[in-house]
Amino acid sequence: MLTFDTARALAAALAASHRAIIVDPDDARPWLATLEAALALIPGAGPVLATVRGLVEGASESVAGLALPTPWGTAVLLTPRAMVDPAAYLATVTHELVHASQVVHLGAGQTAADYINPELRALREAEAGGVGLWARYLVTGARPSPEDAGVVRSGLYHLGADDKAFGRAVVASLLAPIDTGAIPPHGVARELLAWLHEHAPGAVVVEAYANRATAVP
Repeated sequence: MLTFDTARALAAALAASHRAIIVDPDDARPWLATLEAALALIPGAGPVLATVRGLVEGASESVAGLALPTPWGTAVLLTPRAMVDPAAYLATVTHELVHASQVVHLGAGQTAADYINPELRALREAEAGGVGLWARYLVTGARPSPEDAGVVRSGLYHLGADDKAFGRAVVASLLAPIDTGAIPPHGVARELLAWLHEHAPGAVVVEAYANRATAVP
C-alpha cells in the first residue's frame, strides 16, 4: 500500500533526476514571491509571473498541479487537489515530472513555443496525462480510461475537438501497455517503477508489474 511518506520520497528522487522542485500548496505563494524577486530585472518576466500567480490562486478549482520552468529547474506547484490521497499525489507529481522531462530534453524556450501550437500542446499534455494515469494504476489497480486525462476532459488547455481527439489517441497509446503488463515508453514511467521495486515493492498492487524488468535492453 502506498503511503504519503513513500509517495513523497519517490517524488523527491524523480524530481532530482529531472531538475525539478516539488512545491506543496502552502508554499506556492511564497515560492512565487521568491521567483518574482529573482526575475525582477529580466524584461518581460512580470506579465508571465502575473499569469502564473493567477493560475496558482485559482488552480485548486481545476487542476492538481502546474509545471513552471524557472532558473532553478522546473517548479512543480501542487494544489490541494493533489493532496487528497497518496495515489492522487503520485499521479499528479508523475504528470508534472513528465513536463519537467520535456523541459530538460526540449529546453524551456522550445517547450514554451510548443504550447503555442494546439497540436503540440495536446501532445505534451497527453504524454504527461497518460504516464500520470498509469502511475495511479500501479498503486491502486483501478484501470484508467483515456477520458480521465485532463487533455480530454478539461477546458483548461483550450483545445478544439480535433486536437482533443489527437490527445485522447496519445493517452490511449500510453495506457495500452496495461493489457500486456508492459511499461509505457517513457523514462519517467521506468524510473518510477524501478524506484518502487527497490524501495517500496508492496506499493505496486498490480501483479503484472510487481517483478517487471525496468531496464531497457
